[in-house]
Amino acid sequence: MKAKFVVSALLVLSLAGVSSAQLSGNYTIDPNGSGPNNYTTWGAAIAALGAGVSGNVVFTVASTTFQETLVFSPITGVSSLATVTFQAVGAPAILDAGASANGLTISAGTAFLNFHNLEVRNFTGYGLFLTGSSAVRGNHTFTNCKFDAPATTSSSVRAAYMQSAYQ
Repeated sequence: MKAKFVVSALLVLSLAGVSSAQLSGNYTIDPNGSGPNNYTTWGAAIAALGAGVSGNVVFTVASTTFQETLVFSPITGVSSLATVTFQAVGAPAILDAGASANGLTISAGTAFLNFHNLEVRNFTGYGLFLTGSSAVRGNHTFTNCKFDAPATTSSSVRAAYMQSAYQ
């Protein structure tokens, strides 16, 4: 009986330490890719960032169309020395929001995100929405990015929108 208790206690203690590893290094986002460093969707890559980062993280994104909307929340470990970069090589990676309100949302407290060669389209609200409060940090970069707002007379559709308290 005593041996069963010790084994059970050790099993519980070992499972308590199981968690996702923080990201650091190079990864891909490619629906046709494979391997431990590939994510087939942006959503899967963003979910993995939920474990935090322990150094610079670079996602090389396939130059294809992704039927997704993105929401970034604060990422543990990011700093000016540990940034997160999403880059498409060659043709841009396209985010098709599928007529959802916002294509790319960056929430309060999220910092040091870099986007290179990205196109966001088919949204009904904002292509890029920087939302938050005065507690927000920024330091995001957008290089060769296009937020393709649909032709409309509505004042609620904008390529980019930053709440007044965003810093």
